[in-house]
Amino acid sequence: MIMAELKFQNLLFTAEGKDVYARFMDYFYFIFKDNELLKISDYKVENKKLIFKSSKKTVESKFFLLLDRKFRELKTIGSEKPCMYIHMNSQIPLIGSNEFGIVDRGTNMIELKPITTCNIDCIYCSVDHSKRGLNYIVEEEYIIDELKKVIAVKEAKVNIHIGGQGEPTMYSDLPRLLRDLRKIRRIGSISIATNAVLLNKKYIDRLIKAGLTHFHVSLNAFSGKTADYIAGKKYPLKRVLESLRYISKSAKLIIAPVYLPSVNESDMIEIIGFSKKLNSPVMIQNYLTYKFGKRPVNAIPMKLFFKKLSDWEKKYDINLTGLVEPEIKIDNALDKPFKKGDIISAEVVGEARLRNTKIATAGDRVITVVDCYKKGSIRVKIIRDKDNIFTAVPL
Repeated sequence: MIMAELKFQNLLFTAEGKDVYARFMDYFYFIFKDNELLKISDYKVENKKLIFKSSKKTVESKFFLLLDRKFRELKTIGSEKPCMYIHMNSQIPLIGSNEFGIVDRGTNMIELKPITTCNIDCIYCSVDHSKRGLNYIVEEEYIIDELKKVIAVKEAKVNIHIGGQGEPTMYSDLPRLLRDLRKIRRIGSISIATNAVLLNKKYIDRLIKAGLTHFHVSLNAFSGKTADYIAGKKYPLKRVLESLRYISKSAKLIIAPVYLPSVNESDMIEIIGFSKKLNSPVMIQNYLTYKFGKRPVNAIPMKLFFKKLSDWEKKYDINLTGLVEPEIKIDNALDKPFKKGDIISAEVVGEARLRNTKIATAGDRVITVVDCYKKGSIRVKIIRDKDNIFTAVPL
């Protein structure tokens, strides 16, 4: 009997009653209805694979059409938020958005934003996922291909920082992304910004072996009660501290807490002591307010914040100011195809994360269009162009 077996690296299938549950990149899913698959041929689910009773050529032509439609129904496990998968054939550029893709700020440091999902719900989050109705996840190969074009305009070696609006350790292709980044000769250091919740010795070893050089960890408290409160859910503080001790022996660890007045001031002192024991730099960040972020406390002025850092430096004999690692230097930037004030034609290609906001494309850039209710081709006015991140309003 002719059988066609379909197996994918990032897509696992399990039977759910009569239907088939498809889990994508660990944290996302969609569902095949039984009758949808039967239109292709008789089938069964076995060892996370789909097996059809038909020739592979016949099955693939029909299945991939169905798969393309199903990816438009992709949802986030747990929150049930819809998720947009951005890949080579999606015709959505990776330059232009502050939510996903690649950000080049005209330096030797290039930011990669492969995922927007997070596993905790910090009280100070500048993103505030409760206000975002959509997630993004970006194809690994697409990131690498587009990144090479950005690196080509640079004069010096570049450093890569992986972070953005989500937790990068939830990006299941992170080890593969690191390996492919390391193959690019003009890349120096590779860092991630992480809450460290998903880290353990095995995963840390895997990431370092793949090419990761720097861990920026947002350790915000040194007591379990405060750590839970700041994280917005149970935070495995003991395990995180064990992971940081382990990282400090094998890679560069930068402890990067957010200072929240009246919440974690005493914790800052303990974190400073912990960092000194590990001989790892600590980069304390001031809590800042953002239009669409959370506001648990009143922010203090930067002048007062730096005064506090200076006092701690003297008292605890540690460098807390003027510390940036890896070092960031000015370098060539990508050309801007549009500038603030330009009126251009764009094509709406989907929702953005905030309500009544769309993403549109024009040339090889993606544009966030605010207060937009339109679809298809639209005329927009660019209201932001800094760092090749474009925001527009519809006309």
